[in-house]
Amino acid sequence: MAFHSTSSKDYVPEINNLNRTTYTSKYGAQLDSKLGDILNNPDFKYDVQKDPMFQQYKQEYIDLGKEAVQNNVQAASQLTGGYGETYSAKAASQANQRYITEMSERIPQLMEAAMNKYQMERENNYKQFGALQGEENRLYGQHRDEVEDYYKDYGNLVSGYTSAQSQENLDREFEYRKQRDAIEDARADDELKYKYKRLEQESNQWMQDNDLKQKQYEAALAKANAKSSGRGRGGRRGSGGGYTSGDDFFKLKGTAASATYSGNYVDTSRNATLSLTKTNNFMKQLFAADDKQLLLNQWAQDGQISEGDYDYLVDMYNRAQEQGIDEWTGGRPTINEENIGNKIGNAYGKAAKNAYNSAKHAAQRKIKNYNLTKKYM
Repeated sequence: MAFHSTSSKDYVPEINNLNRTTYTSKYGAQLDSKLGDILNNPDFKYDVQKDPMFQQYKQEYIDLGKEAVQNNVQAASQLTGGYGETYSAKAASQANQRYITEMSERIPQLMEAAMNKYQMERENNYKQFGALQGEENRLYGQHRDEVEDYYKDYGNLVSGYTSAQSQENLDREFEYRKQRDAIEDARADDELKYKYKRLEQESNQWMQDNDLKQKQYEAALAKANAKSSGRGRGGRRGSGGGYTSGDDFFKLKGTAASATYSGNYVDTSRNATLSLTKTNNFMKQLFAADDKQLLLNQWAQDGQISEGDYDYLVDMYNRAQEQGIDEWTGGRPTINEENIGNKIGNAYGKAAKNAYNSAKHAAQRKIKNYNLTKKYM
């Protein structure tokens, strides 16, 4: 039986329609009877009186003996010359005895014939039993072939059903994963777009903040230059002995508040009156303070520092910040004769631009890789 299908449902009726044949013996009764004849057959015993052939021969010889007696009596009665009744009786007895002897001589032959008949009947019983048994075995072997075919067909159908069901499960799992992948791809796409949008917004905000800081720096720098120029013409600070509340030189890293940029760097140390020990002490406090300008103004109001000292401390702090010094350990920062303000502004702008481009390129690479992934999935 050859059956194949890709659907497990098609195998169900085929399996249910399979029939396993049952065996019913055709010659069972005859085999039992013939086996009984063989097993129950008695040993050979010969009884001449029960032998029908002997009885037939016996009757024939009796009849022949009687006929011989009568013939001898008649023949003797016709004879002359001294033959009498005694002779005729004797002759008749001799003739009868001869037939009796012949009949007795037949008994061994009859016994042998009976033995042969017994053996033949026994052999015939075995032959008949063997023939019946052979036919019974043939029919049973045919039944076993049918049973074997049944189990073979059943096994093939069950195997086909299992294979089809396994493939259906794989197909369902593949479709499920395909749907889940589509959902995950859509989610990842949305997430990537969201991240790219956020990154773009952050980059734009970064650029805006950097532009604002650049403008603030330029304004502070111009203001510092104006104040420095004013002091060079004899200008003075406000009544508090320090800078006004609008001055924010300490809010921007790298702002050289005390320097002029007309071509030469102004060395404010020539107007300072502080010793190295006091300078280090004031600088340590200045680095540690949250509101550095408030601290400077307080020192100026208390008379702890002069106007030259004020400018000198501001100058020292800004030089240290320019060089990346976050904690004062003593000494004096080196003088940078380049255009510090332009350098710092360019550095801010370049760093912001590089950061923006790097973030933008990273986002573009992610989008490109994602699109390639979707294309070949």
